[in-house]
Amino acid sequence: MRITCADLPVSLTIAGWKTKHQNAQDALQTMLQTHYVNYLRMYDAFGNLIYPDQYEEHLKGALAWMMFTIKHRIMPDIGEETSYRDVFIADIVKVITLES
Repeated sequence: MRITCADLPVSLTIAGWKTKHQNAQDALQTMLQTHYVNYLRMYDAFGNLIYPDQYEEHLKGALAWMMFTIKHRIMPDIGEETSYRDVFIADIVKVITLES
């Protein structure tokens, strides 16, 4: 069974993202039909999913366990055939708050 945006709670979609500035909210509105959210899988100490609108509340001052990946790529510099640069990409995969 494939889950669609219509199946998700609004807080797990772009439409439910909270912003502090109106220009950010306006920008999000332009993305509603073209972008999808890959929300961070974050859980409390009891295994309950923490929704994005609760991230700050749960993480402020918390002790957390994080699973992440780091990828390394060697990329050619644009316009240079013999010059390369190191590119590192970090992705947070999962967060579990152990103590808040």
